Amino acid sequence: MNHIDPEHIESFEAYLEGDLTTEERLIFEHRLDAEPDLKASFSSYKQLNKALPDAFERKLREQLQQTDAAMPPVARTPVKNIRPKRLYWAVGIAAVFIGLIIGVYQLRSENRIFDTYWQPEPGLPVTMSEERSWNPAMNAFKQRNWDEAETHLMELTSDTASYFLGVVAYEQGEILQAIQWFDSVPENSVWYSKSQYRKALLFLKRNERERAAMILEQIPEIRASSSLPVSALLKEIKK
Repeated sequence: MNHIDPEHIESFEAYLEGDLTTEERLIFEHRLDAEPDLKASFSSYKQLNKALPDAFERKLREQLQQTDAAMPPVARTPVKNIRPKRLYWAVGIAAVFIGLIIGVYQLRSENRIFDTYWQPEPGLPVTMSEERSWNPAMNAFKQRNWDEAETHLMELTSDTASYFLGVVAYEQGEILQAIQWFDSVPENSVWYSKSQYRKALLFLKRNERERAAMILEQIPEIRASSSLPVSALLKEIKK
């Protein structure tokens, strides 16, 4: 079974329970097709989710048996007093396990929104690129070799390189560094709207909803790409 990233669980639940809008569902399915790691994690989650009820029942039975064995002798205790005692133990143990299970799934809605709206970046088409200097960077990027991609991109001083360095930084787990790269993309760049969109999502991931909303509201509507669901994301954040 593959590793299940806790940050994705709420998105998995929302998808399986039909809580996503049509647009959100399509975006999530697109991510599953484009991101093998996410798809593997989702598959593992479904297997775990299916096995949980049986595992819980088995574990509860084992705990009850262990508790029974650890209880003081009750040979002289009237039968009517035994059942309530065991019932209290059972209720207590069940409450503990239910609390643990609920704790696993109580993730903030920010993670679900982020997973739904963070669209995978395909990169530049290498074979069609007029700038051969971009080929090594894009080859590494498309193969998800983030360290190598970063090295090549750092050699290319441009707004395009800044945007892709932001994506690379996020994939490396460097959220603050990614925000700085996206913030460095100038307003007159063709990558500006996309950079602001991703920067807003990263602030959302940091639980800064108001700041994320403010950034989205400042993206010029006329320049926002039709592939960026800015309005839908803003509406989701403001719920």
